[in-house]
Parts: sequence; structure tokens; C-alpha cells
Amino acid sequence: MSQKIKIMERIKVFTTPFLQRLGQRLQSEDAIRGYVAGKAPSFSASDVRDTILEIEALPKLDADLTAFENARALYESLRGLDRTMASDQRLWAWLAHVPFMDYMAKRWPVADQSEEKRSRYIAQHWFVGTQTTTAYLRHGIALLWWGAHITYDEKREDPFELTREFFALYEYTRQLDGSLGKSDSFVHVLLDFISNNPKYFEQFKEDKVRALMRRLNFVGAYRILPALDDKNLRNILKESLVD
Repeated sequence: MSQKIKIMERIKVFTTPFLQRLGQRLQSEDAIRGYVAGKAPSFSASDVRDTILEIEALPKLDADLTAFENARALYESLRGLDRTMASDQRLWAWLAHVPFMDYMAKRWPVADQSEEKRSRYIAQHWFVGTQTTTAYLRHGIALLWWGAHITYDEKREDPFELTREFFALYEYTRQLDGSLGKSDSFVHVLLDFISNNPKYFEQFKEDKVRALMRRLNFVGAYRILPALDDKNLRNILKESLVD
């Protein structure tokens, strides 16, 4: 009986010179019209490079599904991706413009933006401009992978339990920046704490999460929160709740 051979494909990245040219094109009205129409900018074979990461296939992301569903599918397909590779700005630009361009055009429609905001909107969601947590969590595809990566917990019965909470509220992606967003343990304790206090967060959840994060950022000015153990973090979270 013959055994089916798995065909693997290598994940690619744009070259640095091409990525720079691509960013410069955002000053062109013709280039922006392409994004409005949901069309990827043209490129040649010399503008991309293979990475060492091989996968069976990329998932088909669907803008009609929830962010959590898409994040889970993407993360499971890119199991071999580590933080070093995931910090490569060229990777996320390639993913956004090539395999997931249709998803990006539907999920982050440029046409919905006013003309004066379109260039910046594309730069934020199709490109990772800086090596900051905020930049990755604004990018349309990096958000999905990094959101799943920092919340995935294999010790739980459902490893994606915290991932589901993370993508349930857009405010998390806005507030988890700086050193707090870079600490997986802090993010885990925070999401677990919020999930286990449903009565407090039942009403006005977004406002309460925003207030909680402001309080934590204030405390973080004189205490290194990511360095604390879970017990101390939970105590600070309890003390930070506003009646």
C-alpha cells in the first residue's frame, strides 16, 4: 500500500530593498488605489526569499469568521515559527500582501478610510514599521499570530482558552503595549483574572479593562510587574479594581 507523500512549502519573506520600495509607494495615489481595490502590488521572483520554515499549507483566513477563529487557524499552521522569525517585518509584509491579501482587503478595507488617512492606515495594517508590541498588534496578520502566541497555554485543558478572551475585546490589543505586553506570564495572569471575575466585568467591560490597564501602567512606573510572581500580580489586580 503506497503512503501519501506530504508536499511541504517554504514560507517566504520580501527582500529588504523591495519592502523599502513598497513602503515608499504609499506616497503614490496609484498604489493606494490598488489597496482600495484589494489588489496586491506587483513584484517579481527576485523580490522574495525563502525562509527555513516549511509547512504543509497556510490556512484560508476568512474575514467573516471571528478574529479568534482566524488566529487559532494561523497559529496552528505556523507551529514552527519562533519569536525570532516572528519579529521579521519582511515576513508579515509578505503574508499580508500575498497569501492573505484577500482577507486583508475584506477585514481592513482601505476604501472605508478617508483619503487623507489611507496611506497611514495601510502602513499600520499591512506593514510592521517598528519593533514594538503595538506595531505587531496593529498589523492585520501579525496580530493573529502574536495574539495567539502570547496567550497559548498548553497546561490548560483548552490551550486557547486565554486566546479566546484576548480576541473577545479589542481593547486588549490597544492596551497591551510596552513591557507589559512582552511578558507572557503577565498577560496570562491578567486574562485569567478578568475571565474569573465575570460579575465585576459583566457590565461596561471595555471601560473597566481600560481603567484597569491605566492603573497597572501607573503601578508599573515604580514596580516591575512582569517580574512579580502570579500571587503578587493577582493581589495587585484585585487592588486595582475600581468599585
